[in-house]
Amino acid sequence: MHYRILFLVLVFQGFFAQSQEKLWYWNLTGAEAMVAATNCYVRSEPNRTAPLLDSLHLGKKVKVIEETEQLLTLKGMTVPFVKIEYTNRHGNTQSGYLWEGFLALGYLEKKELTYLTALTHSHKEAPDSSNSITLTLMVLKRGTLFSKTDFPIDQDESTFFEHRVMSNMGLQGLDAIYVVSFSGEACGIPTLFYYFGRQEKQWFPLPSMMCVGDADVYSHTEAFIFPKEKGGKPDIIFKTIVEESLNEQETLYEVKKWRETYSWEGKKAKFISKTRAKIQYKKANGY
Repeated sequence: MHYRILFLVLVFQGFFAQSQEKLWYWNLTGAEAMVAATNCYVRSEPNRTAPLLDSLHLGKKVKVIEETEQLLTLKGMTVPFVKIEYTNRHGNTQSGYLWEGFLALGYLEKKELTYLTALTHSHKEAPDSSNSITLTLMVLKRGTLFSKTDFPIDQDESTFFEHRVMSNMGLQGLDAIYVVSFSGEACGIPTLFYYFGRQEKQWFPLPSMMCVGDADVYSHTEAFIFPKEKGGKPDIIFKTIVEESLNEQETLYEVKKWRETYSWEGKKAKFISKTRAKIQYKKANGY
């Protein structure tokens, strides 16, 4: 009986530790941020039981002053409270504490539209498995929610977020292409690029892209050629892939190049073909 209780305690502790693993996707300290929740509460202290000071709504801009050490887990996401400042409904500067998960990872303003990316759910099947996260993409039109959709993705160590808005790059029917990327600082951690096409209120996933390198030993780079770019063709997306690996003697790089082709069918990109890899060799530096 004693061993059974001890086993259950250890299992619980392991589960608790896993559930309390902090997510690092937000990099907002010192920056202006935007509320990505329909409604959320500002509190006097960094905990969920502290007195309420105010409520904020989707699209409200705040300044993140500092990140606290107080964590809260909601929807599988363990994220800290942050101290914020903002202009309240009376026009006065107000400060308080907000759970960082209520803030967008980032936002971009393009004329009357505002693009937001939020992280709304996180889940791991096992401690050593990749992190399954749900990206929520939103567009506000003159401050009002215009379009919203969820995309689940699997990724783990690449936690530095960036995003940008592109034209439709020649893909017929799209209003714009929205690109979300996650990268890491250490060698061997990939930079992951997720492309999404938007047509009014609808979103369509496009082929994704990855780049990774390990010092001067190995590199894998991918790049798209869209219809309006040099070398592009109507309704076709090309993905070029280049891999370089240093041999054991550190004298030569083996360079592999190939290309994938996708057809754009108005609402989805369909994989067509992959060329056979071409292999070349080049001398390493100093040889």
